[in-house]
Amino acid sequence: NKSTVFYGAVIRGERAPVTIGANTNVQDGTSIHTTSSTVQAGSQDHPVSIGSNVTIGHQCSLHGCTIEDGAMIGMGATIGMGAVVEQGAMVAAGAVVEDGCRVKRGEIYGGNPAKPLRSLKEDESKWLIGSAEAYAELAKGHAARGGMSARDIAKEKGFM
Repeated sequence: NKSTVFYGAVIRGERAPVTIGANTNVQDGTSIHTTSSTVQAGSQDHPVSIGSNVTIGHQCSLHGCTIEDGAMIGMGATIGMGAVVEQGAMVAAGAVVEDGCRVKRGEIYGGNPAKPLRSLKEDESKWLIGSAEAYAELAKGHAARGGMSARDIAKEKGFM
């Protein structure tokens, strides 16, 4: 489905399912895991659902949350348990989306705790989808070189 999980990313689904849609990329060093919370009536599991055409930046942390189609999570952002990032929304780099927060469609949220900053511009909204497509293409190159040695790749790139 052209989705990619880059180097050093960790995906843990020991408490509930983790689903990742088509053409989505999870960048280096990201941690994605399901969670469980204790509420008065008992324990509730929180799965992770990531839609299609999503870009999750480097070193992000996603805890039992939902990321809808076409959203972007900026580098180093944290998404809390039960949070929802709606379709076509963006979370700024380094932002902390608190447990249960809803990041609205077509808006950018940033800060700690994350708050709405503004509506996305039309060109920014288009860029969100283009980002996912660009990483799908990048992954093809990585896959094609999977059997090559570092020396052969360096020669191919003209470094040797």
